[in-house]
Amino acid sequence: MTMTKTDPEREERRRQQQEVADSLKDSGALDEIFARIDAGEPLKCALGLSTTRSPEHATAEGEPVASRLATWDEVVELVHVLDDFPRSVFQFTQTGTTTLRRGAHSDELERQVHELAGSTSATIMFTVTGFQKDGKDIYDGLALVESLNQVGRTVGHTPVRNLCTLASFEARMPFDSVPEWAEIRSLPLEEQRNILEDPDRRRSLVSATYSGTYKEGLITETQRPDDYGELLVIRRADGPNPSVADLCGDLDPVDFIIQLALDSDFKQIFEQQISNRDFSQTYDALRHPATVIGASDAGAHVGQIASAELHTYLLSYWVRERGLFTLEQAIKMCTFDMAHAWGLEDRGLILPGRAADLVIFDPDTIGPLPPQYVRDLPGGGRRLVQRATGIKHSIVNGVVAFSDGLSTGEFPGRVLTR
Repeated sequence: MTMTKTDPEREERRRQQQEVADSLKDSGALDEIFARIDAGEPLKCALGLSTTRSPEHATAEGEPVASRLATWDEVVELVHVLDDFPRSVFQFTQTGTTTLRRGAHSDELERQVHELAGSTSATIMFTVTGFQKDGKDIYDGLALVESLNQVGRTVGHTPVRNLCTLASFEARMPFDSVPEWAEIRSLPLEEQRNILEDPDRRRSLVSATYSGTYKEGLITETQRPDDYGELLVIRRADGPNPSVADLCGDLDPVDFIIQLALDSDFKQIFEQQISNRDFSQTYDALRHPATVIGASDAGAHVGQIASAELHTYLLSYWVRERGLFTLEQAIKMCTFDMAHAWGLEDRGLILPGRAADLVIFDPDTIGPLPPQYVRDLPGGGRRLVQRATGIKHSIVNGVVAFSDGLSTGEFPGRVLTR
């Protein structure tokens, strides 16, 4: 994807990235941590390292993000710093997601990680998911986890459902990069409505969707919809949801999408499936002894992915609807298994002396609600939020922090230490 300095959105991204970098540098926080390590002072904190080796992870200018500038030898040296800290964690993105979709794993990177697993005491973690349309690469990921566990400790993160990029006229649509669409998508929604309700303009835009030029984007961005059976219309947060192809009948699918958007006052959200289309394969990954539920990516793509439903989806779909896990098994997956994987040994069980972190919920009604867009970021920035039903109270350190989905104003949490 070519970055241009005249693109206002990318210029704003560049400014925000620089602001964060300057703030971190000015704070001196990293200088203090490394000074304490150099002085041999024991640190009481949850230590870990997270990085990416994916060629798709780039700055606003298209340059590699900072962690990609490190050679593999430098990454290994940093991981070995963690050897002095029990139950530390090294998390990484193993390769480019578009490469995974083609089913071509990096043999060299896997060889390097295998050597690292045998030489470090840190737990190695990465995502295990099926990007190929047939999903079979999920088993390649599980095989890699098993291989690494022969020489070290490795945990795979696996989603509880298919991973999706969300699309909406309130945010981004798959055809936004087409020049004919880009011209109107920069306008206020009411002006877009006037254009989309004009039959001639609408026909022209529908035609451009098929014949226009699309910019290449990341897999986590909305993509050209070559198969409208893969573009789902969100009706239920826990699915199953129908596809545009299922619903449009004899109508043109793009024209149908436009009408759904108009009828919903542009609130309708669509899902573009990225991975884990076959839930039988997801089930195999979830019940693997060396995986934990995870890999939401929600915090990294606040306007495109809302995967906050990991735990509520597990309880509503896999337990209540499918009956493939018992309630007890699912609660263990959400609590003890997660805490144990990250070495947080004072959490995950209800025992004297452990943290009183509890969730009071109704197993008959718990589940995710559909995602929504809100504008509450600095400067009116847009992000996705996803709430849940069936949760009465969230208790942190023995204090009720949320009741019926609303904050009580209490903030009893603290930085996790080990």
